[in-house]
Amino acid sequence: VPGEVASVVFTDRETLSWQVPSSPGGTSAATVYDTIRADGLAEFPLGTCIESGDGADRGATDTDVPLAGEGRFYLVRAGNACGEGTWGSDSDGLARTGRVCP
Repeated sequence: VPGEVASVVFTDRETLSWQVPSSPGGTSAATVYDTIRADGLAEFPLGTCIESGDGADRGATDTDVPLAGEGRFYLVRAGNACGEGTWGSDSDGLARTGRVCP
């Protein structure tokens, strides 16, 4: 099973990118990603799917740019034939929960 995705950053106003997990759990070419967006940290279980298993690319586009002063939060999860990785951990080391993307 893939490990946690790290280094999620915006490369421009609409495009996120990330690095493959340090422990891919298989070949990185066979890894696909789910990306979710929420308006607050507590909203990830009901967040919006931005990307869902559409290939081994390491990027996603979100054209819903927030208004000035608003924020968005994003989580990325890797998956492959061995299973789905995690949505990451919070500052207390507890696993984050996120919605199931189609």
